[in-house]
Amino acid sequence: MKLPYLFRPDLIALSVLLTMVSSYTAFGFIDILSTTTGRRRHLWLVASAAAMGFGIWSMHFLGVQAFLPHESATYSIPLVLVSLGGAVFTALTALFAVVRRTQTPLVQLTGALLMAGGIFTMHIAGVAAIQASPAVSFHPTAALLTALVTIVGCGVGIKLAAHSQTDRGKALLSRSIGAVFAGLGMAGLLFLCLVTVSLPAQFAPLLQPWMGSADSLSVVGVAGVTALIAAAALLSTSMDRYLDKEARIKTAMIAQLQKSNALREAIVDSALLAIISTDSNGVIRSVNRAAVQMLGYTAEEMVGGMSILQFHDPAEVEEQAIRLSVQLQRGIPADFEAITTLTGDQLLDEREWTYRCCDGHTVPVRLSVSPLQTGNQQSGDMPGDHGFLVIAQDITAQKNAEQTMRRMALYDPLTGLPNRTLLEEQIMRSLALAGRHRLQVSLAVIDLDRFKQINDSLGRLAGDEVLLVLARRLEEAVRTSDMVVRLGSDEFVVLMPGIVHPRQSQDVMQRVLQALSEPIFLEGQELYVTPSIGISAFPNDGHDLNTLLRKADRAMYKAKSRGRNAVAVFSSEIESEPSSLLAMDSALRRAIKRNEFFLVYQPIFHIATGNVVGVEALIRWQQPDGSVLSPVEFIPLAEETGLIFKIGEWVLRTACAKIGMFSRAARGPLRMAVNISPYQFRDPQLLSCVKDTMESTGIEPAQLELEITEGVLLDDSSEAEETIHRLRALGVQIAMDDFGTGYSSLGYLKRFPIDRLKIDRSFVTGMESTRNDQTLTEAVIKMGHSLNAQVTAEGVETALQWQYLHEQGCDDAQGFHLARPMRAEQLLEFLLDRAARAGEQEATGILAHLPIAGFDVN
Repeated sequence: MKLPYLFRPDLIALSVLLTMVSSYTAFGFIDILSTTTGRRRHLWLVASAAAMGFGIWSMHFLGVQAFLPHESATYSIPLVLVSLGGAVFTALTALFAVVRRTQTPLVQLTGALLMAGGIFTMHIAGVAAIQASPAVSFHPTAALLTALVTIVGCGVGIKLAAHSQTDRGKALLSRSIGAVFAGLGMAGLLFLCLVTVSLPAQFAPLLQPWMGSADSLSVVGVAGVTALIAAAALLSTSMDRYLDKEARIKTAMIAQLQKSNALREAIVDSALLAIISTDSNGVIRSVNRAAVQMLGYTAEEMVGGMSILQFHDPAEVEEQAIRLSVQLQRGIPADFEAITTLTGDQLLDEREWTYRCCDGHTVPVRLSVSPLQTGNQQSGDMPGDHGFLVIAQDITAQKNAEQTMRRMALYDPLTGLPNRTLLEEQIMRSLALAGRHRLQVSLAVIDLDRFKQINDSLGRLAGDEVLLVLARRLEEAVRTSDMVVRLGSDEFVVLMPGIVHPRQSQDVMQRVLQALSEPIFLEGQELYVTPSIGISAFPNDGHDLNTLLRKADRAMYKAKSRGRNAVAVFSSEIESEPSSLLAMDSALRRAIKRNEFFLVYQPIFHIATGNVVGVEALIRWQQPDGSVLSPVEFIPLAEETGLIFKIGEWVLRTACAKIGMFSRAARGPLRMAVNISPYQFRDPQLLSCVKDTMESTGIEPAQLELEITEGVLLDDSSEAEETIHRLRALGVQIAMDDFGTGYSSLGYLKRFPIDRLKIDRSFVTGMESTRNDQTLTEAVIKMGHSLNAQVTAEGVETALQWQYLHEQGCDDAQGFHLARPMRAEQLLEFLLDRAARAGEQEATGILAHLPIAGFDVN
């Protein structure tokens, strides 16, 4: 007999709700299962399956309570456990199918079949566990239909749960719908299973009481435990997600910090400057590759085992400590504190030090020291220790360049002797010291007799060799405390400090006289150069360099008047004699009236083509006895007496008058280079003189090149700048002569519009013997071209020099190797001969029209 079906709606609703909550809770474990691996993943899989399985079994238990009376029924414990195991297996199968990384229809179908089998097993075993008499029975056909419906429901649930993994934006919706389907599917299976159950007629008396009552304790207990398990599961998954998110964030932050530290270390290690960090006591904490290369120690040797103080010279540290103590008005010990003490409120201290390297050699460095705090209290790195960051820049190249520039400024490039600039510095100290100790300071001017004849006959290279020999002899003859200075081409000065008796300086000069009078063997010839020496002394003859030089110069002319190769000491008798300067002044004036001056012209060649592109006019003075004086022997006197203006104007007019004739002979326009004295340059009449000369001679402005020296720019730079601009406005070219021998040439180049730089012959001569002169020559050429100026090299006397200048891109050159200075008629023949040899039409009749101009000041 089959009894009619009666239901408890409240229990049915509760069982369905518990199934949905359990399913949602289980699906909530999917995120964790999909992001964990290994043992942790297995633990979470078992835990989530147990939670979901117990929820499913609770739904089964409540469902049975909703359908079947129970007052007279008992349960088989083994079958109840089988039923519970089926529920757990169902959950385990569902979760395993959902979290697989490869989602295929076959995987999802297999999962649905296994899940449905587990649910079916749970329900069948659960109903079979009811022990009643007579026994409860099933309808097989209805049971099979129930299984099919369960498979469909489980398949939809797995599909939706898996979809929540692939579409994170709709994960909550998919998970909720999946839980609803899973809950309805499992509840439906339960109810369908229960529908297939046949109750014996003996149950009829129990149905009515059962409809009005239930085992409230068991129902509430099962429902409460299920709810607690679900809540605990949800809480644990939420906490795990939060902790996992925190762990991922922390891991990402650590990875980013490690990446940042690695990048910082890579940047520091690849820096060109030596970077060293120390603790507060100077012990080295870290070094970069540049520090290892500069100091010669390995990183292992330095880090933790050495103090940065070991690289410093103790004497230098002590000197710095004294300086800082005075500056800060507090005691600074001569230790690490002297290196790291900051002056004022600055956060960075930069000073120059000398580092001692592993192999013993020293390196000049510019040290930048700044405070450094290591450790981060916020991140737990305790304690926050203070240290220092030291950045050391190797300034060897800079120091070498400074020494080179200083040597260029203070020393003669040919002989290596001090020049006038260094003499001015030294004599101030010597005079001050002599004044305090009541000593004398003697100054001797030495002029070389017959040197010009050697220079003209054998060439400038031979003249330079003679000067080098004489410079060495001078240094050997004087005392170690004396200073030998080269003032001009063949003029030297000896500064003799600490003189107690005037006889001391005379004895020194007698040794000099004897040393310089010895023969010089050069190119198979025996040469003789005799000196004329004049001496003046502080304090009797003067208290400054100019006065002492002037009086020593007068004494030197007195020695010349005695037949040369002599020494004369300045005295009141010399001062009362007619001045030698006045005598020279008279001679100059007579030379002007008698036309004793003449010009010689040295061709200037274009290096790239070898063509003559210009000539330089050079003045000479032919004396009545037939000897010829060069400009260095009378131009200074002409400047001092004011005759330079008349002589300079004559040179300018005579040279410009010849350029037309020279250009025709050369079959092309040539430029005429004329030297302008600083006195002449400052003359207000210079502009009008140049303009009148160009108009009267017909020379094109672009053909006239005025050569000035650096001294022109130093005296009154603003006035000089205006004069240069006005001359260039006329179309005249401006060249700077003897470039590189002055101290301030580099600075003035940027300010003044110079058209041409002329490299001093001393650099060109030294190119073959010293790399330094090669470097300076290259630098002048590059500098001139960078300023859009042409560059001319003077004193080219060998083919090797010509070839080197050609390789460096120098524009023009002049010198004995190319052509010696020659008179106008000789230059004309030279140009005509070159034109003829070049295959051009030979010019005739020009030589007959050559005017030899004189100069009359009457």
